[in-house]
Parts: sequence; C-alpha cells; structure tokens
Amino acid sequence: MQRCPALCPGIALSLLLLLAAGQAQAGTLSEEARLVVEAAGGPFTADEFEKFLADLPTIPELTALGAENTEAGGNAILPEEVLDTIRDMGWTEERFFYIYSHAVTVLSLDQMNQAMEQMRAQMAALPEAERQAMEQAMDTMSEALGGSMSAQVQALKDEIDSEVPASEQALILNNVDQLRTALGIPDEL
Repeated sequence: MQRCPALCPGIALSLLLLLAAGQAQAGTLSEEARLVVEAAGGPFTADEFEKFLADLPTIPELTALGAENTEAGGNAILPEEVLDTIRDMGWTEERFFYIYSHAVTVLSLDQMNQAMEQMRAQMAALPEAERQAMEQAMDTMSEALGGSMSAQVQALKDEIDSEVPASEQALILNNVDQLRTALGIPDEL
C-alpha cells in the first residue's frame, strides 16, 4: 500500500478550507476570494509561477521530501530560517504562500480527477459480473458518504472555481508535471 507523503495533510487542509469558505457560484470568485486575491496583489502571472516552480524545490520543508523527514506531531509553524530563505529569494511570505496554497489546491483536484479516470479504466476492464458487483459496492459506499464521488469531485471543482482565479488554474494545470516535480511528488502518486 502506498503511503501518502506528509504533504497530503497540507493539501487536504487547503481543500477543507476551500469547502469551509462557503458555496459560491461556479466560475465566479466569491467575495472573500476576490478580497484575498486583491490583498495578495492580484492573480499570479506566468513569470511568477515559473519563478515559484524554480524556487520551491530549494525549500524542502514545503515539499514531499521535507514533509517525509518531519517527525510526526512536529511543529506546524515554519522555522524563521525557512521564511528567511523565501524572503532571500525575493518573495514576500504572503505572495509565496498565496501561490503555494492555490497550486497545491488545484493539483489536489487534478490528482483526484486522474484517480477517478484510472478507476473508470480499471472498472471497464473487469468482467461484467465483477464490474456490476464493484459498481454496486461503490454506490453503497457513496450513499454512506453523502453522494457519488463524481458529484463530490464536481462540488470541489465548483468550490475551487469560486476561490482560485481561472487564469491561475490554467497556469497550474499547464505546468502540473513541473509542479509535481517541484513538490517532490513521485509519479506513482
């Protein structure tokens, strides 16, 4: 069984924060998100994201590698040395973490979509009787969890659309492989 890198709780936290922010119409930034984007200096640019992707691997505490090396129950607050490193690279902490949070949130959704596609492909390859039994088990599980996985993923997508500007989502998704590499996420995850 694959172990989720310690980075996963950070991604999960980002997703939970987005869900807790309240429902907004898909594709339209919520008022709260609009204010956050404005306070952060506006949506990030392609040049900023390129610099972010180059700088991120030099901060192992924010990657899967650093998260794996952190002891369980460790301090969730970054050491001042890490913040100094971020500033030394020319970032303000706020801008760097604004980009980081949006990047890992959109990446999480992308990974969920990929997992669902793999699951669909595996299900399609099963013999009919096994596929039907698996679909029935998944339907039962979905009911217990409050809806189908597809509906839950769509709700999350709608929420992300209301919190992360479309231009940023496009930059992230167009550079998803580079982001995974910068975060130190293995290909098999």
